[in-house]
Amino acid sequence: PSNNFATFNPLDVPEVGEKPTYSYGNLQGASTNAGHINGISSLAVETGKFYAEFKCTVRSGATDDFIGCIASPASLLGSTNINTSASNNKTYGIRGDGSKYEAGTGSGSYSGSYAINDIIGVGLDITNNRLYFSKNGQWQNGTSWDSATPNTYITLPSGNTWHFLCGDTANSQSYTWQGNFGQGYFGTTAVASANADGNGVGKMEYAVPSGYYTLNTKNIKEFG
Repeated sequence: PSNNFATFNPLDVPEVGEKPTYSYGNLQGASTNAGHINGISSLAVETGKFYAEFKCTVRSGATDDFIGCIASPASLLGSTNINTSASNNKTYGIRGDGSKYEAGTGSGSYSGSYAINDIIGVGLDITNNRLYFSKNGQWQNGTSWDSATPNTYITLPSGNTWHFLCGDTANSQSYTWQGNFGQGYFGTTAVASANADGNGVGKMEYAVPSGYYTLNTKNIKEFG
C-alpha cells in the first residue's frame, strides 16, 4: 500500500493482563477493567501537527474517560492505570468531566465536559509543544467549546515522540473508545462530512485545522 493510516496498536499495552478487546480493524478498544488504556495509536510523531478524532461510546459509570497523548515508549506508563501511575510517565489530556491531566497531575474545571458519542478532536502540535481539543467541531476556549480554531491548549514537554491515547482514570468502571485517524469510520458508521486534510488525505467528521494533517505514513513522511 502507498499509504497506511494509524490504528490502535493491540501489541502496545503496558499491562498484558488488562489488554482491551479490539475490534473494527483495531479502531475500537473496550477496556476490561478500570483505569486503563483503550488504545494507543500505532504511529507516533516527533515533529509536525496532526489531527485525529475519537468517540467514547460506553461509560459504565462516572465521567472518567480520558483522551490525549502519551510519550513513546508507552512502557513508561508502568501499568495501564493512567491515574495512579502517571507520575512516572508522560500522559497529557482531559477527562469527560472537563478536568486536566498532566503527567499524573489533575486539575478541575479545565475544559467543558463532554458526553458519550460526542466526537472529540485532538490537535497534536509538536512544532510548538501544544495539545488542543475540540468537541463536535468546536474547539476549546477556556471552559467553553466555542472556538472555530484551536485555542486553549496544554503545554507538552519538548524532545518527545508522541502517540494519541484514549482510556480512563476510573477506579471501578469500564469504557469503550473508537478512533478515526482518517479512515472515515467510527465503528461501522461512516463519517457524514468526509473532510480531508490540506494534503487531500483522510476522511474526518469535522474540518481538519489549517496546518494539521491526518496520521498516516504519507503525511509523516511529508509533514512529520
